[in-house]
Amino acid sequence: MTWSIPGPRAAPLAISMLAALLVMPSMTSSPARADAGPSEWVITSLTTLQGETRELNTSVVIENGGELRLVDSALVLNGSREGALQVLVKQGGKLSASRSNITWGRTNWHYWFLVNGTLDLQDTAVRGVRGQFDTGGIYLSPTSGATISRCHFSDNQWYSIIVNGSSPTISDCDFSAVKAGIRVENGGTPTISGNSIGGAERQAIISLGAAPVIRNNRITGGHQGIDLDRSKATITGNEITGCQAWGIQCYDFSDATITGNAISGCAGEGISVVASAPTLLSNVITDNGIGVNSSASTATLTKNTIGGSRGWGVLARSGAPTLSGNTFEDSRGTGNTAGDVAIVWSLTVLVEQERRGPVAGANISIIDGSGKTVFRGRTGEDGTVAGIELYQYTMKSGARHSSTPHKITVSKGGLSSSSSITMDRDQTITARLVTSSSGFIPGPGLLMVALAGAFAIIFFHRKRE
Repeated sequence: MTWSIPGPRAAPLAISMLAALLVMPSMTSSPARADAGPSEWVITSLTTLQGETRELNTSVVIENGGELRLVDSALVLNGSREGALQVLVKQGGKLSASRSNITWGRTNWHYWFLVNGTLDLQDTAVRGVRGQFDTGGIYLSPTSGATISRCHFSDNQWYSIIVNGSSPTISDCDFSAVKAGIRVENGGTPTISGNSIGGAERQAIISLGAAPVIRNNRITGGHQGIDLDRSKATITGNEITGCQAWGIQCYDFSDATITGNAISGCAGEGISVVASAPTLLSNVITDNGIGVNSSASTATLTKNTIGGSRGWGVLARSGAPTLSGNTFEDSRGTGNTAGDVAIVWSLTVLVEQERRGPVAGANISIIDGSGKTVFRGRTGEDGTVAGIELYQYTMKSGARHSSTPHKITVSKGGLSSSSSITMDRDQTITARLVTSSSGFIPGPGLLMVALAGAFAIIFFHRKRE
């Protein structure tokens, strides 16, 4: 039997480009393997290896009704090239291993590990499984049933385990020297608990369109901790430290429940929220770049401890979170360097001139509610300046400081006008420049007075005639 990756995922160019990406695309992976060659070890009934090492130059295929049972044994796959061999558990087949090793051989060529049936791994080391940018590791298909406990994973090409639409239990395992830990996709509902994942080059755990339960794991170092995309995960009691990017990310409608986690020492955000509405309850988020960084989201933050951040404790852009009972200092009494909370909205300004349309090169100046100039710039060829970030309010040391309303002044060629705006949402405004004979652009009140005066002069002149 031959497995293949459909479409562009098989293209070497796509592989080389996407392997460099640190955030995985929101797609469902497909199992894959190269041709296994003319010979396979086919298991059709109960076959037991007890206290022995079996070195193979062929693939292992466990058929419906077959079972391979490893006890205190080693299964070594000596491939002749990358991906030449596989371990395939067909639907109705079973692979169980206790205190054993499943590994690549002397050649260090990765092999495929595909499970459509039953997998039971206890106290077993798995090493050298092949992947292809978004696949790899032990692939658990929607028809699989798996229990993986107290196992060790290392030197796997990409992910160590992929859960595609199934509900395995993965507990008390150790993942080290891996590019990525566990990937859950396609509606999978695994329970991932008590595992240790260290130094993953990409995500320790990623969920794409799934609903995993992720609890009591320890994630150290690596690039990203837990990454959610379109997933309603339950994330409880995890310890996440020292990630290069974020500890947890909720992206694109990932309305997760995140409770009782300890997240510290991440270079970026403790928790990143993008276009999602998660619930954050009783987490300890300390010594990160930003405690909680929210964009276009409506997170609910209750009774969290957020302190020691190098930036803001909570920074919210284009969406205001609900805040209740949070503490903005760590156990040492250290607050957040920039402040506790900042609520920021985006403003786009379009400058037009009467009967002439958009005005390029117009000057825009914005002053906040305290009288501080917070923006200076010029319109582009389309007459706009987009994405001007303006604070609605900030909180520091428990005190709230309002930064709005803002005064906006536009000018060009000696003409100017101004207006006031309250920034409590993302907005787009149009500033219209009206030409006058003197070259001054009057405000609306002065313009009405001038027009009334002109009308009175004309009426009086006609009356005399």
